[in-house]
Amino acid sequence: MYIVSGNETLFANRHSLINYKEREINSEVWFTGSFSGGEQRLLQLAFNLFTNLPYYLTEGDQKEYISPLEIFAGLDDYHYRLAKNALDVRLRV
Repeated sequence: MYIVSGNETLFANRHSLINYKEREINSEVWFTGSFSGGEQRLLQLAFNLFTNLPYYLTEGDQKEYISPLEIFAGLDDYHYRLAKNALDVRLRV
C-alpha cells in the first residue's frame, strides 16, 4: 500500500489493484501492461515485497522474474526514493 499510495496513477487505481475487504492484492490487474514502465516497476517491487516471490505468473502461466536491477534502473528520482523507502518499511525489524 505504501508504494501504491506514493504514485498518483496507482493511487487512483487502488480499488482495482487491492481488495481491501479480503486483504488481498488483485495481481491479475497489476501486470496487464496498462501502466507506464515506471509504474509497472513499482508494482513489481510491491508484488515482491507482499508475496516474497521472485517472479509473477503471466496470463500464459509463464514465470516473469523480478530483478531489482530492472526495477530500480528505470525509475525517476521521486519513484526511486519511493521504492527505497518501501524497502526500508518492509525490512525494518
